[in-house]
Amino acid sequence: MLFLAVSLTVTITLMVLLRVSHPPAASNPIIVYMSYQSWDFLFFPTLAGAKVLLLFALVVNNISNKRSYPQYW
Repeated sequence: MLFLAVSLTVTITLMVLLRVSHPPAASNPIIVYMSYQSWDFLFFPTLAGAKVLLLFALVVNNISNKRSYPQYW
């Protein structure tokens, strides 16, 4: 149980320091720990899902010439 508390603390601290706070992302360590998943779980469904969402946002928001996503990199 100590590992769960430490992993949540590290996750939330990194999100705050990097200014990319996203509260549902803090659930990833809980899911990995409680469901006995391997750390590959974070790379396949989580990272793959984030890439699909980003690709979808790029396509949808750049269809029109009036909008540009992202506005800056």
